[in-house]
Amino acid sequence: MKRPSLLNGIAFAFAIAVFAVPVWWGLKNTLPYSWAFRTAAIVPYLVYTSHLLVTAHRRVGNITLSAANLSLAIALFALPTGNSIVLVALVALVSLNRSLLFHRSMLSFAADGFVSGVGIVFAGYLFSSTSNLPAALWGYFLLQSIFVMIPPRFSDSAESFPAGEQDPVDPFQRSRRQAQAALQRLVQHSGS
Repeated sequence: MKRPSLLNGIAFAFAIAVFAVPVWWGLKNTLPYSWAFRTAAIVPYLVYTSHLLVTAHRRVGNITLSAANLSLAIALFALPTGNSIVLVALVALVSLNRSLLFHRSMLSFAADGFVSGVGIVFAGYLFSSTSNLPAALWGYFLLQSIFVMIPPRFSDSAESFPAGEQDPVDPFQRSRRQAQAALQRLVQHSGS
């Protein structure tokens, strides 16, 4: 797994804001406000999730994660709930996706959730003071770019690796090594 760079996240936030201006204007003039708002929130979420999947360079689970995100986005668009509930669900899904792709501990997931929460509060402030959805999207995704500063796990003592060995990309590598060591100890004890 490879994490996107901070500069990559900042460029993504800028691109979303630039493309959101004409899209928001067109949606606002053609659809009812609630549908336009949901579309303007869900489409950038799907684009951001796709961006994360591409930059993560994962080989396993991309299709499943993409299908799950698309299904959840369609469900959120169709549910008869308020726009604020849809936004909270999208923010939670952003943290969940990043956790599945880049984090390896609950502490990292909690820190990522904090970053997402601060981002949505900042975006809400921008939207309430300017009534400009592209500016709110820019603010939200700009703050999301700092998630790369969160370490995959905060405690390395329980996750230590032998000297010279790099942290493997496969999250099951450590478990496999532990199982092999336990099996070797069982064989040694049964033979004596």
